[in-house]
Amino acid sequence: MHGLRQRSRSASLALIMREVEPDTPLRPGFPRRQSMKRGTRSLLVAACATLGAALLLWIGPWTLLHMRKDAASLAPLFGTEGLSETKAGLLAAAAVRTSLQEGGVLTGETPQQEAIHTLAFDPANLPDTPPPPGPPPPPLITFVVLWSPDHRTANYLPNFFASVGANPRIEILLIKFDKYNIGKDVCEQERAPHIKNIREVCLPLEEYYRLHADYLCQEWGCTEEQQKTVREVVKKRFEDGDRVNSSYRPFRAEVFKQFIDDRVKLWGWCDLDMMLGSLDRTFPWDLVDNYDVFVAGAPTGNPKMQLFMPGHMTVFRRTPEVAREFLKLEEVSSYDKFMTMDWIIRPESDGCEEGEYSHALLVLSNLRWLRFDAVIDSTHHISTLDGVYSIENWNWIKHSLVDGVELPAADEAFLRPEIRRQINAALRRHRDNAVREPSFTSAGLESEIAVRTDDEIVDGWFLWFPRRYAVLYMSEIGPTLEGGGRNHKRYTGRTDSAGPVTERFEPIRMDMVLEPLAPIGDWYYSEHNRPWLRESLYNHFQNEKYNSWWTLPDRPLAPGEVLYIDKDTGAHIWNEHADIMWQSSWPHS
Repeated sequence: MHGLRQRSRSASLALIMREVEPDTPLRPGFPRRQSMKRGTRSLLVAACATLGAALLLWIGPWTLLHMRKDAASLAPLFGTEGLSETKAGLLAAAAVRTSLQEGGVLTGETPQQEAIHTLAFDPANLPDTPPPPGPPPPPLITFVVLWSPDHRTANYLPNFFASVGANPRIEILLIKFDKYNIGKDVCEQERAPHIKNIREVCLPLEEYYRLHADYLCQEWGCTEEQQKTVREVVKKRFEDGDRVNSSYRPFRAEVFKQFIDDRVKLWGWCDLDMMLGSLDRTFPWDLVDNYDVFVAGAPTGNPKMQLFMPGHMTVFRRTPEVAREFLKLEEVSSYDKFMTMDWIIRPESDGCEEGEYSHALLVLSNLRWLRFDAVIDSTHHISTLDGVYSIENWNWIKHSLVDGVELPAADEAFLRPEIRRQINAALRRHRDNAVREPSFTSAGLESEIAVRTDDEIVDGWFLWFPRRYAVLYMSEIGPTLEGGGRNHKRYTGRTDSAGPVTERFEPIRMDMVLEPLAPIGDWYYSEHNRPWLRESLYNHFQNEKYNSWWTLPDRPLAPGEVLYIDKDTGAHIWNEHADIMWQSSWPHS
């Protein structure tokens, strides 16, 4: 049977070839071509068939893999119904090869063809086509930020937006409204159109009032008439003055929930006059299941500590129950209280999140909270798109034990080329070698502390809100540590609503230590009392922006650039080669 199929195939091709041979010359005077001999024809046919089969073996499976619809159309011919399109196409290709082998076409194979046959090829065991990609994961934190355009120069915005873009696992929900009657078009103008993790929503003021009244009345159980009244009161109090939009801060995730991904587990508020550092490295992600509120604090060696939720950053577990705990503040506890009590935005204080709502968290609520070192607090500091750092022990950059040796001012010292290069090298090492360590380690020191609101501890303490809302404590471990504990990471909080409040100190790995300027020749300093860089979660320009020198470029920092600021004298930017690229002022000329 094999030989019969071979002869039939050759005979058919011979007939075709005879049909195309003319019986007369193509041109007068040319002799008639002689018919090809049967043996020559057979060899030609076999060669053509072998070449075609080899090409099919090489390109057939891959062609069918990428042309799924065509491959799937072949599947019924080879009994591959019920398989994926890719599998069906590959099985069809395999069946074609088997048919050719049985037909005797693949005979007298070359070594290359024999190698093809030895390849492991089992399309039935290949994985199905991967499913289409699902939705992207939700942000780890959604910061709900309220902002109204005005005529002031907000030259901190480019760097804030750029620092958000450098933290793609969080997002900013920028709620904009025309508080100062600048115009709807200005409100709707996108401020960060090219940064994917910033979403901008421009709300009409009437919608802003309605959303707040809807949430409050949902919790209080208002009548329809009461809800209208609440909306009017929200509007009037807003117009009377709420400079930093503090009145309802703890409820933002509920008020604006229609704009937040339902899967988001943490939300927060933050200011815009700041630069975010690396949240991946500096936020206590390993503790997120243990607490409901994360309070950003500044490093300090003071034994007396004030506890409050700063308006520049606080993060919350996102549940209605957490928001509801802040309704324990008497002024917002019910419709009647809301209507009759003095409002929490007062002429002498407008940051009620730091006074009234903080008191509700720390004294009235059952929430679990943690205060941790997060914001830079240093005269000299550095900001980059990869992290923000305070310069600790900065005064040692100009220190000299030699009488009569004149050294430059600290800001000039940090701007010396050799110091700029040192800082760049330290930042590169830290970026390349930083390891995420547990927040709490076996080396930590912890003790219980007493949270107090009495006159004895409050007397003499500077407050910017009514003293009845102040919450402080005395540290027991801090005074026993070098620098009062400033050179450690300090945590204060409670993990159980009915449990004690504790304070904990963790050592810091100092991997960014600088070499001070040598006062004489080749002198060098010991390992102690050197300036060093301390990484933080964010840098808040709260004081800098009110200084006479304050200005920043209209463009954000580029990758590799360093923004160095001395709060007293000015700001400078240098690049990855330590070349000065921009400066605000230079008083030492």
